[in-house]
Amino acid sequence: LRNVAWSAARSPYVFLIDLDFIPSYGLYHYLRKATELLMTKTQKRALVVAAFETKHTHTAFPNNKAEMVKLAKGRIAVRFHEDFSGHTATDYSKWMTASYPYIVTWSKNYEPYMVVRTSS
Repeated sequence: LRNVAWSAARSPYVFLIDLDFIPSYGLYHYLRKATELLMTKTQKRALVVAAFETKHTHTAFPNNKAEMVKLAKGRIAVRFHEDFSGHTATDYSKWMTASYPYIVTWSKNYEPYMVVRTSS
């Protein structure tokens, strides 16, 4: 179904996520600005979005990255599928302190949530 949706997209970019993924507040605006600054028509790049999950059903949704980092440091929220290597290459330790996008290297079983050009 993901490929069907991708082929029908009318925007220059698609955000490849799972159905149960809840984007953070302001993510659309951040990704729109990031795609304008970092992605060109000639380079094959993807913007990877760090994903977290919580086992606590009554956790307040973070309003920004600082709040997300606090939840992660307190182990209230953890790397998505922490027991599976599918998101390890995102380098969550680096994400916690990064103030700008950084390069991620693909690894076996990597299944990131990402933004790519529709024409990719």
